[in-house]
Amino acid sequence: MIQAWWQNRLKLARGFGAKWIGCWFLGVGTLTYGAEESIQTWTWGSSDAQGKYHISVLTLHYQEAELTRATLKQPGGAPVNLACHQGQNGWTSLALPARTQEEPAKVLLEGCAEDGVFQGRIALHHQDHTTTLPWKAWLVPPHPLGGSWQWRLQITPDNLLTGTLQLVDEPGKLSGVLIIQGRTLPLEALNFEQGRITFTTQGEENLTYHSTAYWLKDRLVGSVRSDAFGPDQSLMWQATHQQAPQ
Repeated sequence: MIQAWWQNRLKLARGFGAKWIGCWFLGVGTLTYGAEESIQTWTWGSSDAQGKYHISVLTLHYQEAELTRATLKQPGGAPVNLACHQGQNGWTSLALPARTQEEPAKVLLEGCAEDGVFQGRIALHHQDHTTTLPWKAWLVPPHPLGGSWQWRLQITPDNLLTGTLQLVDEPGKLSGVLIIQGRTLPLEALNFEQGRITFTTQGEENLTYHSTAYWLKDRLVGSVRSDAFGPDQSLMWQATHQQAPQ
């Protein structure tokens, strides 16, 4: 699944050529400390030429400041182990292993973290061709959701539903409402963990809407599913913080 996703990214990069400059990589991360181990979780993604986001979750395990393990996971998929190497001056290399020893690594992530910003490059290898793209990520703050968000749901290419997502995110308290066309919908089963927010809302005719999104610095990017859309159907939504974090 991961390999297929990266092959699709490579096709887009080669197909769009110069247009790919408008496609950017970003992410957020969390840092958890144990007695001897610390875990960094980075949520990052890319937007293609049509504005659609593709999100992955990168988890780094450190033992006494030494990088010992790394995994890459797509929403809905299983984590894939990455070969990892920590170089001098904090430079980190992560590789998606090839299927055979003769093949080079299909994907190589390289970068350096400083002052809460992780930036570097992504190299996509395909036969004798290599495509290099910029990569930038941010550590997620402890409580990044508080405030008002401009919410947008793309129902059809010509039908955009807008509203306001109001969230309270304080120590020990996470709550919110979604205001659409004058209706205030409480957010139920609201949860935020490792850059991922989930909640449900109740609509007309007792229909339940299940929303999932990822925090990407000043925006939320995700999807909502409901029986109202049909079996196994979902719609994409985004929300932009009205006072974007610095």
